[in-house]
Amino acid sequence: MARKFNGKQLIESMVLMEQKVGEFYNKLSGQMKDEKAKNLFLKLAKDENRHEKIYKGLLNRLPNDGDVEMSEEDVEYIELLINKSIFVNKEVEKRYSKFDALLLAEKVERDGIMFVNLLREMYPKIVQDELDIILSEEKKHLKTVLDNKIYSSAPSLML
Repeated sequence: MARKFNGKQLIESMVLMEQKVGEFYNKLSGQMKDEKAKNLFLKLAKDENRHEKIYKGLLNRLPNDGDVEMSEEDVEYIELLINKSIFVNKEVEKRYSKFDALLLAEKVERDGIMFVNLLREMYPKIVQDELDIILSEEKKHLKTVLDNKIYSSAPSLML
């Protein structure tokens, strides 16, 4: 059975996620003694802040004011993702600073990729160029984070 879902909810949660992730990466960069790690988190923060602006710009460009017809199962799935997002869910937000930085960054980047793919499916005729850029960058971020997981055990990270 089909149900209306307003995609603005997903984009608004993505705006919040990008904002929180950018803040998190900036905070981490300030805690790093290792220059390579510091620069990694500064670059990630800069990209996430740009993604936030792109998502904000998309909010007013959605057809039908953001409403799309989706299956009940898909709506429940997206609502679950939004409500349990690491930075939207207040219980998780209280704990995130205790997590290992690179493990958290990996989850955040994986979530970002998943959310972008959902948007691409929901709105296949619009904003593909912007979403392609963000998706490419999120994949690069994930690769960089995975490549740098070795730093998580380095004492210079002071995590």
